Amino acid sequence: MEDEIRIFEGSGWDSIQSLNDVPYFNENTHVGFTIGNKCYLGYTSPFGEYMEKRFYEYDFAANSWTRVADFAGPTRTGATVSTFVIGNKAYVMGGNGSTGPLKDLWEYDPAGNAWTKKANLPFFVLGKAYGTGFNIGGKGYWINGQTHSGTGAGNAGDQVLAREVWEYNPAADSWTKKASFPGAARVNTSVFVLGTQAYAGAGAATSNFSSTTFYKDFYKFNPATNAWTKLADITVNDPSKFGFAINNKGYFVFKTAPFASPDYMMRYAPKVCYGITPDQP
Repeated sequence: MEDEIRIFEGSGWDSIQSLNDVPYFNENTHVGFTIGNKCYLGYTSPFGEYMEKRFYEYDFAANSWTRVADFAGPTRTGATVSTFVIGNKAYVMGGNGSTGPLKDLWEYDPAGNAWTKKANLPFFVLGKAYGTGFNIGGKGYWINGQTHSGTGAGNAGDQVLAREVWEYNPAADSWTKKASFPGAARVNTSVFVLGTQAYAGAGAATSNFSSTTFYKDFYKFNPATNAWTKLADITVNDPSKFGFAINNKGYFVFKTAPFASPDYMMRYAPKVCYGITPDQP
């Protein structure tokens, strides 16, 4: 594994060699987010030898890593966790813990280097994993994912996929249910945000990527009207990993096959009618 950070600026990738080694995390246990001009990487699995809660801050200007406050909640598998950032604070929620899926929400404040417990996700008996978080206009959102009925064998119960969308208001520390995702229920939905609207699609029928159905449908969510709009399908049918946006264009990252390499990206650009209010389909 190379100790480097790669930065994409919309046209190509630049590789930056870190002054300190990039902190090592088991490939499927890390979680990350960006606040301002710094990014944060941390986390751990609740299983085996990786029972840690370490978090690190990366300073782009100094090109260096600093260890920050350990995560304050129970350990969980980072690949199953959802995150979003509102203003200068990050939020980490859900995921699979050692006793099953979790429904807690934790806020990280870099100014005070502290984690604070917030309102639990209100909608599951046990918890939720493999959902996707994003933020629009000072509100956080969690879309889709996998919960458990609590009635099957073991502490996890039967797996149940979700189409639910929930909005978090940090001022009130409360959750509100929004219009359900219009496509099939799924895990690992990819999302990016352009302006005041979110674009969501791809994902998989189960969290077992060795044998599953991968989706290529694609939708737009407008929180002002609480409505979803169907857009053109994605033109590939591979497992998606995540989405992001740069300069009014959205990107989804895919793998060529389950657990295969290299990854590749697809770009989405909304229509713009010059001289009038932009029309974003």
